[in-house]
Amino acid sequence: MEERNAVAVEVKTTENEKNYVAMWSGESSVGKDWASWTPERNDEMLERITGETVALSDVVNTQISVTDIYLENVQIADENTGEMRILPRILMMCKDGRTVSCVSMTAFSALSKIMRFKGTPTPENPLTLKPIQNKKGAKVYYNFQVLSK
Repeated sequence: MEERNAVAVEVKTTENEKNYVAMWSGESSVGKDWASWTPERNDEMLERITGETVALSDVVNTQISVTDIYLENVQIADENTGEMRILPRILMMCKDGRTVSCVSMTAFSALSKIMRFKGTPTPENPLTLKPIQNKKGAKVYYNFQVLSK
């Protein structure tokens, strides 16, 4: 397995914040990003990560074939306290040309587990997934059913 495919041990940035990018890249700098592709594909992928996206909630219970993943830490104000929190923003590039986007700790955890066992998706070996959404009160949680072997 290549170094970029390793899923690293949890790294804390402050007492209550996690650096999600560091968990996948093994680094601890806030504001960094992580990408599943090699640098040779940066020009091709830049268009995908800066273009239009589809919300993960819009593809729940459908099949998506993920070929590449981009992850970045984003700061979002907590809706109850107003305190700034760092959360993982995930862009999943799909075989059909769509880019599926979410900011979700539960989606991050689910993808981390899947990649630990299946490896990082590539165009040659995509992850075929079925996004699942669960709600508990106002909270929304995501998981993925693995459909590819």
